[in-house]
Amino acid sequence: MVHSEAHEFYQLGLSLASQTQFAEAQAAWQEAWHLDPATPQPLLDLAQMQEQQNDLTAAHQTLSEILQLHPDHIPTHLAFGRLFHLSGQLEYALQYYRSALNLDPNQAEAWHQLGRLLQQINRPLQAEDAFQHALSLAPNQALFHNSLGLIYFFQQKTSLAREHLLQANQLQPDHAPYALNLALSYLQEPLDLKASLQAFDQAILLQADLLKELYSVGEHFFQYRNYWLASSFFAQILKHDPGHFDTRLRLGVAAEMTGRHQVALDHYQEAMRLEPDQWLISLHASLLQPLIYHSQADLDSWRDRLRRNLIQLLVDSKEQNYQPSQHRMRLLSSAFNLAYQGHDNTYLLAGLSRLWSKLLILPRSERQTVRKQKKRIGILSAFLFQHSITGVYFGLVQQWQQREDVELYFFSIGQLKQDQISQALQAAGQWVVCPRHASLTEIAQTVIDAEIDLLIYPELGMDPITYLLAHGRLAPVQAALYGHPITSGIGQIDYFLSAACAEPADADSHYIETLVRLPGVPFYFKPSSTPSGSTSELNLPTGNIYLIAGTLFKVHPQQDLFFAQIFETDPLAQLVFIKDKEEIWAPPLRARFEESLAPWLERIHFIPWLASEDYFALLQQADVVLDTFYFSSGNVAFQCFAQGTPILTWPGPWMRSRTTAGIYQEMGISDCIARDPEHLLALSQRLISDSAWKQSLQTRIRQAAEPIFESQQACAQAAQIITELKPR
Repeated sequence: MVHSEAHEFYQLGLSLASQTQFAEAQAAWQEAWHLDPATPQPLLDLAQMQEQQNDLTAAHQTLSEILQLHPDHIPTHLAFGRLFHLSGQLEYALQYYRSALNLDPNQAEAWHQLGRLLQQINRPLQAEDAFQHALSLAPNQALFHNSLGLIYFFQQKTSLAREHLLQANQLQPDHAPYALNLALSYLQEPLDLKASLQAFDQAILLQADLLKELYSVGEHFFQYRNYWLASSFFAQILKHDPGHFDTRLRLGVAAEMTGRHQVALDHYQEAMRLEPDQWLISLHASLLQPLIYHSQADLDSWRDRLRRNLIQLLVDSKEQNYQPSQHRMRLLSSAFNLAYQGHDNTYLLAGLSRLWSKLLILPRSERQTVRKQKKRIGILSAFLFQHSITGVYFGLVQQWQQREDVELYFFSIGQLKQDQISQALQAAGQWVVCPRHASLTEIAQTVIDAEIDLLIYPELGMDPITYLLAHGRLAPVQAALYGHPITSGIGQIDYFLSAACAEPADADSHYIETLVRLPGVPFYFKPSSTPSGSTSELNLPTGNIYLIAGTLFKVHPQQDLFFAQIFETDPLAQLVFIKDKEEIWAPPLRARFEESLAPWLERIHFIPWLASEDYFALLQQADVVLDTFYFSSGNVAFQCFAQGTPILTWPGPWMRSRTTAGIYQEMGISDCIARDPEHLLALSQRLISDSAWKQSLQTRIRQAAEPIFESQQACAQAAQIITELKPR
């Protein structure tokens, strides 16, 4: 009779708890325990309810009451373990889990809880063992498979992780987190994109808010410049939510970065339909320019589109009141892309700058004069670390660092990398990080507050933030260095600091700024070491290797005609390009070659990005190294000279196409400078057929190159000239 009455109170407690009448439920369960103290279940349920209400002290008292009468009650030991685990008292939790297993080693739940705790205190191998024990006792428990799968996932044991996470998903296909974990496991190497997307689909259909997890995966690949993979995940989001604005933007940028510009425009147009007030997107779409073109006609068409749109935007800017726009996308600057088209861009860049000057409101420095003593020189850049443009400013920094009349300030747009260069710069002067998420106004005011006398932009046009900031007057004197060797078009930039050796006689007309010609070779490069390896492991084709070691988007459509001449002249010619690390530019360039160089496609090769030793060995062993038309090499030229490797170049009419030739002239070597493409072809043939001439060239280049590396004299002269610049 007592047991029956106790059971009724127990059931009443369950009913009251389900109705959130917790005080009444507690009273009912305590009465059930009072009537039948041999049955601990009412107090166990009470302790669980107290735990759920975060009344851990009360739960502890309730469980203690059970153990006073039933010291070997295994579920209570487990409950105590969970309670201590929840409160962070892990040593006590471990003690109770193990005491439960000492009482009965066949308790699957106890093994699982023990595994979770061991995983938390970073004992993965012991946790793995505990989860395996749990599964041996309950092989069809989805939770146990999921836990073991995650252990393997974090250990990067991909096949084992997928095996158990798949089992968890199959045992409980209606549980969204299991599908999500399975989706993530397919992202480990070897990547299974199709399976991952299918599992994500399952998870999102079960739990719609998991779309944010899918977006996070896409964003991860996007930030690491894996735009093709990122696009797959962003596109999957649109299947579930076609109106997801940020996803449209990301798909637009990803398409733009991978050379699919019409696709990018379609996404930008849809984004504008979703949020019409985001005029910045419309502006960006209007100014869009590719980096790799299908043909010369394609290049001319995009250029004409930019010219027409820019005129219309300048007209519209007089009539429209543009409201502040949320900057939610990484804008690529047309000021960068235009440099690779092989045209004079002065008027276009000036027009582009006039447009931005109308749209931007930036604080202005009141200072109009510079200090006569202890001049403050500021360098504002997004690339204050080891980068292809490091050589244009690092030698200057070393010179200024030695002077007592100069203070250096470095304004880093973001803190992207920490390496020897960034650490050396931090030691050389005041280091200021300007977060990328900060507004242009905030960054500009930070620079103004530093009271800089001379502000230098080492690579103006390569980064959208520095490009836009340059439209403000942040210092009495503002100058652009030749890290991006083309006029900025910006009236607020007083001087363009260039290498005299690479400038043609009429160069002043190529710049909006006042051109300052720096003498000698004012680059600062350390010579690379001679490689000890060989190219045997690169699987290079048999034949005469013509190597284009420059960045792929520098390969102009007009150079395709020259490549065709090589193939027609040399039946053994094999054309070799080096892919970029993220393999973004090879697909669109290969697609262009499928049309422009279709008869010789089997003789065109894209090899993976190389480690330094392999790269330098390739430079030495290639039969011919060719410079790129209209935008010549910088780093690549110095790397060739360090190896004694001739690089053949055809200088164009602008500094950006004459760097290699200019350095050759400073070295006193003219043999590798072509008058025109026909002469360039003849030089290529001679390099292959005349081994004595090639060897002589290699010796002369090694000897002549020595003074151009780490040139203290040239950098000192340049530093002095720049220091003396006056407000214009």
